[in-house]
Amino acid sequence: VALVGMGRWGKNLARNFFELNALHTICDMNESLLDQAGELYPGVHLTSNYQSTLENKEIKSVVIALPAALHYKSAKEALLAGQLGRERVKTMFSVEKEAEGINAVYNTVWKR
Repeated sequence: VALVGMGRWGKNLARNFFELNALHTICDMNESLLDQAGELYPGVHLTSNYQSTLENKEIKSVVIALPAALHYKSAKEALLAGQLGRERVKTMFSVEKEAEGINAVYNTVWKR
């Protein structure tokens, strides 16, 4: 699993995935948070590059723990990269139009 976002929810998710030995990568733009994650989760890959996270073939799924305003763009990119599977899409959107848009992308990706 790659975790995108080490804010309030991300910290809890990181701990849980690490304890399950399922945490491969933590991605966050905040270098200070990445430094903290490096101390807490030895052996986990740390990056601030979301695109490289999506392109990494070792990663089987992405968990997005970002502010709701960023969910649509991030979820859409992850879906198009094949990193969000059928049973894994659960996210919040700030407006109904975003939810409808991600639903259309999801249906397109999984009808291929």
